[in-house]
Amino acid sequence: MERGVLCTENSRGLYFLPPDVFLGYFDTKKSLEKKGGIALDGPYYSRFNDTQLPAVACRKCRKIVLDYGT
Repeated sequence: MERGVLCTENSRGLYFLPPDVFLGYFDTKKSLEKKGGIALDGPYYSRFNDTQLPAVACRKCRKIVLDYGT
């Protein structure tokens, strides 16, 4: 397992980023992956989008697991 952050920025998509990695405004999916990130949804260059990912949650251990595979 890797540490990182799950983030969204200005409705551009949903991303997992390693610590100390930041998303540039013109980053593409390929450039994000080169930085070690994972594009879960996006990148979008307009504000009109919707994101839904399948997930499971454990309320006892307070963890959420997302499946980002195909």
